[in-house]
Amino acid sequence: MAVSVIRRLLSLSVVAGIAVSLCVVSLVPGVLVLARSGRSVTPLADELQPLVSRSIVYAADGSVLAVLHAEQDRDPAKLEEVPQVLVNAIVDIEDRGFFRHNGVDLKSSLRAFLINAEAGKVEQGGSTITQQLLKNALVGDARTLDRKVKEAFSALRLEGEITKEEILERYLNTVYFGQSAYGVRAAAERFFGKALANVTTPEAALLAGSIANPSAYDPFVNPDRARSRRSEVLSRMVAEGHLDAKLADKYSKAPLPASLAQVQPKPNTHFVEEVKRRLLRDERIGETPQDRYQAVFGGGLRIYTTLDPKMQVAAETAVTEILPKSQFTAALVAVDVLSGAVRALVGGPGFEQSKFNLATQGVRQTGSAFKAITLAAALDAGYTINSSVDGTKPCEFKLSGGQKWRVDGDFEGGGGGVISLRSATAQSVNCAFAQLAVTLGPERIVKMAKRLGITSELEAVPSITLGSEEVSPLEMAGAFATFAADGVYRTPYFVRRVEKPNGDTLFSSEVEGKRVLDPEIAREETLALEGVIKGGTGRRASIGRPAAGKTGTSTKNWDAWFCGYTPQISAAGWMGSPRGQIPMRSVGGITVFGGTYPARIWAAFMKAAHEGKSVRSFTPANPKSWPSSRSVASNNRVSVRTTTTTLFSVDGFPDGSSTTLPLTATTVPESEPPTPTPTPTPTPTPTIGP
Repeated sequence: MAVSVIRRLLSLSVVAGIAVSLCVVSLVPGVLVLARSGRSVTPLADELQPLVSRSIVYAADGSVLAVLHAEQDRDPAKLEEVPQVLVNAIVDIEDRGFFRHNGVDLKSSLRAFLINAEAGKVEQGGSTITQQLLKNALVGDARTLDRKVKEAFSALRLEGEITKEEILERYLNTVYFGQSAYGVRAAAERFFGKALANVTTPEAALLAGSIANPSAYDPFVNPDRARSRRSEVLSRMVAEGHLDAKLADKYSKAPLPASLAQVQPKPNTHFVEEVKRRLLRDERIGETPQDRYQAVFGGGLRIYTTLDPKMQVAAETAVTEILPKSQFTAALVAVDVLSGAVRALVGGPGFEQSKFNLATQGVRQTGSAFKAITLAAALDAGYTINSSVDGTKPCEFKLSGGQKWRVDGDFEGGGGGVISLRSATAQSVNCAFAQLAVTLGPERIVKMAKRLGITSELEAVPSITLGSEEVSPLEMAGAFATFAADGVYRTPYFVRRVEKPNGDTLFSSEVEGKRVLDPEIAREETLALEGVIKGGTGRRASIGRPAAGKTGTSTKNWDAWFCGYTPQISAAGWMGSPRGQIPMRSVGGITVFGGTYPARIWAAFMKAAHEGKSVRSFTPANPKSWPSSRSVASNNRVSVRTTTTTLFSVDGFPDGSSTTLPLTATTVPESEPPTPTPTPTPTPTPTIGP
């Protein structure tokens, strides 16, 4: 019998380690002197690496948007934050002599040694909480003599450097409870869906029991074993004087959690995904991609974003309620005019359906919305909104190299002939802006787009004025915000501030504005774009307060836009197919133009976003400061039909005429004409977009 026991003992991989631990402890206090003599070198406590901790993303109002973590979900807690019942349960089952020993417990090691010998396998560990902490943090879990010696000496040394409370706090935040939950706070959230402070006695016993073997005692996988282990912990608490026996019996019958809880919001939104994408490219977070990844998903960062939750709800509601059910979707992004902060973002049909963010990553043909940028280029070149231009349709232009560009304009509104730039903008007259692009030169339009913050690659071709080039909604929202800000451009941003776990600021993102337009030009631009909403193609975008904007419809109705602003908020909305160029015919019974669903979505969002905000007016333009009005020359124009000059006014402001001629329903359509595809004769046009 004795021989059999000896053989079983020798087969245990932990025997040597336990024996060494016993010998080490037996030499106290001599060993204590030896172990603590290492104080002349770097303290062992300083070698404990910072805990991998979840990063938290906050909205502008301080609410939590998401938690970010990789494999280890951990949010460290102070010892005083941990309920005493949970401390008692863990100490009682894992290391009942914790507050009495010096790091290595002779009685516990001997008891585990005998139990394991009798069972012929490892059923109990003799490691103290201090040893477990060092095993997890420094020495590893290899079952070797060398590791056990190092663990024992290190435990004695650590207990000579820091207090029991400091060791326990570190342990409670290091230990793994299963289901990716590291530390007591994450465990309380994951298993019970509650704050750490609200953990009850049966819940504490369940968590404490899982430490020894998180997989075996997982209540969702092995409920019977988890229940039995919980009873064992409750009995131990009774034995240690921390729980009444009758209560222990009652708590042993408490139901187990039925399913994993989700207390913190999941990072499954286009806004949070955009925040992650930008931080992982930001060298202020870390020098290398790996450094940045570890910081974002394990560095315990506090990430304060610009998102306004109320505006976000308004944006999502507007898209959901107005967009008809079809294969088409919508994206919308809103920017604070005075700061550049992104306040709301809808990136497409839903993050679960598509993680691709159509508001920031999707670039599409802007259609006539780009005419606002052409107009800014014209005003910057010395024209005014009263300058006349030939909007006769159809129109054809001779380009360099003998190429010809024809714009049919079959779907234009009224007001053809020679009209003011102001009326041409309100009515979205294609031939008028085609003429303007040819006269100005497309290079000037591209330069203006870049000044206004458009970063997408643009080709300097005449059709750019009709929106043949592809731009993202975020870029358009930033460009239109420049008009609202009297010509000051601010790069749209998503993150206000990032803090380290200790509260120090890693970086902040206060964006300094850059003047890119003369204030009077921006105000004149706004005056023209107000007319789009008051009596032009964007009348469905009216929100009952001062607002300006521009509709846009691309070739074959592939894309439809409304971009606009108030003195406070700039927003750009797009509608189309997430798969690409598919005509939007008979969507909800109509053909989609910028003045239909996009304008309605924009208006619904802006009305809700401005609730509670004071009504502000744009700074009035001063026509007396404008240069003398001059006509836009009909450069390179061929096959011009003779028409009667027609001058229209917008909002009672005469376009070079002493007589105000209000725009009527027969003059201006409620929907916007699509961007025509330039038809080259006899050779292809240099470019017209996809």
